[in-house]
Amino acid sequence: RRLNRLVIHQSQLEGDLWPTYGRLHNLRMDVDLEDDTRSLLMERLVRAEPRELAGLPVLSVDRRDGVKLYLEPEDTWVLVRLSGTEPLARLFFQAADTGTLDRLVDSVTSMISVKQDGKR
Repeated sequence: RRLNRLVIHQSQLEGDLWPTYGRLHNLRMDVDLEDDTRSLLMERLVRAEPRELAGLPVLSVDRRDGVKLYLEPEDTWVLVRLSGTEPLARLFFQAADTGTLDRLVDSVTSMISVKQDGKR
């Protein structure tokens, strides 16, 4: 019964919220890094002051937990975070449509020279 209520609740959310507020698409990728790549990426992240990413204006940069770029349009962002326990970077993306999400993934992964093998 609880699962049925959850499914109904999800259906109601999709019916009521998405048309009103829009739908957001998210993606997380874990990228294995070798030591030299990790050092280079960290250097790039610390110095980065991008004005645009994938053709979208950068509104602000937050470096509290990695580097998070807030982009235009609203609710579009990218977070690049180095793991403290594993030799990898965690990449997080959010966009209003899959085309923008794909462009962000392409742009960030080409910046750090990795293959795009994240899961959607």
